[in-house]
Amino acid sequence: LYSIYNYPNILLLVVCGWLMQNWTGVAFAQMLWTALLLVGQVIFSLGIESRSYWLLLLARFVMGIGGEAQRLAANLLCTLY
Repeated sequence: LYSIYNYPNILLLVVCGWLMQNWTGVAFAQMLWTALLLVGQVIFSLGIESRSYWLLLLARFVMGIGGEAQRLAANLLCTLY
């Protein structure tokens, strides 16, 4: 489950960084990534409840997108302020 968490971050962090700086802004992007983390956690809970391994993988994938992009946004906020 850990490796599927990191797969989206191979190229997606470059895209997320560009989106934050040029299109959405850091504050809105931070809320978006937090919402993705929440959605991933809900999917993970549903996967545990239904004992579905595929839902667990999907949840970790969504959490990987949200978690690492949120870390990027937090670092960007720290450097701005």
